[in-house]
Amino acid sequence: LAARGVKPAADRKPCHAGRRIQDRAAAPDAGQFLEQRTPGALDLGRGGVGITKLNPQGNQRIYAARFGSSGTDLPREIAIDSQGNAVVVGSAGCFTSCDFPILNAAQPVPPTAGGGGFVAKLNATGSALIYSTYLGTGTEEIWGVDVDAAGNAYVTGNTASFNFPTTPNAF
Repeated sequence: LAARGVKPAADRKPCHAGRRIQDRAAAPDAGQFLEQRTPGALDLGRGGVGITKLNPQGNQRIYAARFGSSGTDLPREIAIDSQGNAVVVGSAGCFTSCDFPILNAAQPVPPTAGGGGFVAKLNATGSALIYSTYLGTGTEEIWGVDVDAAGNAYVTGNTASFNFPTTPNAF
């Protein structure tokens, strides 16, 4: 599993966002942790976004969930809100197909240029998505996320797009 970024929850319990390492020769047991998903945890049966929550001692898996597209999704960072929900961001693998799971989306339309970012919020038990949305037009890389006390997600990254969707009167 290749880790990207972790932001601790207020309760300081570890949570991990990552993707599988494809070179099993270099890491023969890579991916086994996600292969042992928790009963009842979200498992859409495809995709490269894996989220694992461990107990404070790190010796017990609370949940391990996976979701994503049939492409190569790259999770970058995770933040935990005050309710224990996990917000994970990254790049959606829309280069071959745009079938990333979308729910309650701010941007339900997939990027047109192949790629683009995603923001997804997983509930505190790891059993369901609260929301999942595309972000951008296809040339974006989403690198960071933070969550305020009200649960709003703040996402950062880069774009080379001239038509990145902005809100009216935005800077």
